[in-house]
Amino acid sequence: MNTAKAILFSLVRITLLIHLPTNLNAEENERWFQFGLFPPISSNGINSEKITTSVSINLIGGYNAGNKILELGSLWNASKRYTKGIQIAGIVNYTGCSHNAVQISSFANIAASGNSPLQFAGLLNIGQHISGLQISALISALANVAKTVTGVQLGLINYMEDGDKGVSIGLINIAKHRGKYEFEVSFSESINTAISFKIGTDKFYTIFSGGINYFLSTIEYAAGLGFGTNINWKKRWSNQIEIQAFGISSGKKFTDNSANSIIQLMDRLVGRLQILKIFPP
Repeated sequence: MNTAKAILFSLVRITLLIHLPTNLNAEENERWFQFGLFPPISSNGINSEKITTSVSINLIGGYNAGNKILELGSLWNASKRYTKGIQIAGIVNYTGCSHNAVQISSFANIAASGNSPLQFAGLLNIGQHISGLQISALISALANVAKTVTGVQLGLINYMEDGDKGVSIGLINIAKHRGKYEFEVSFSESINTAISFKIGTDKFYTIFSGGINYFLSTIEYAAGLGFGTNINWKKRWSNQIEIQAFGISSGKKFTDNSANSIIQLMDRLVGRLQILKIFPP
């Protein structure tokens, strides 16, 4: 216990003594290096929100006006105005404006404005403009949120306002403008009648389906999940390439028997008539 106290006391002393001189040719309140435990116990002291640093190392968390190269914190990093380099935190990163900054954390990354080439988090990413990758790594309860995407969103739930440029890959992909929200009724020998809902964008969408076989002596029900891409070649006409997996009930019960499943791979020419509009154009 005494050893731990001595180490902590030494770190606090070092933190309070570190005060590298400001570059006289740099803008006011700019420092190359900052070291701290958490605000205000840091080399920037109580003025941390007014100081821009190039490299910021924080044993617990840090808060600066801006960062140019690297911001590292075991729990959190926060840059009030902007970030140009890399933010790496154990839990959460925040920047008021991303100047092509990279954010990596186990929980969440937030870029209130600006351009982000990469956001990688375990749970949640929020960015204004994503030009590269936006990735959430957990298997459940995760999301990516962006105003515009020219790169890729990869997560369980993805949201962007404009679905015309970027690609969202996940179970549920939502685009407020130019998204895909389609209902479809189909008929086939394998599934006599199926109703499907497609959600996402033309580049990548998810298909949720339900169906029924009524030509057999015993009525069978089907539930399906699939993914597809839409290639537009003429107004209201396109090719849809889709793959779907259906589970077929044994009578009125679903089982894990592989004989009661169907996998379909389709490439078809379709004409579209929009009936339901969820979001305005």
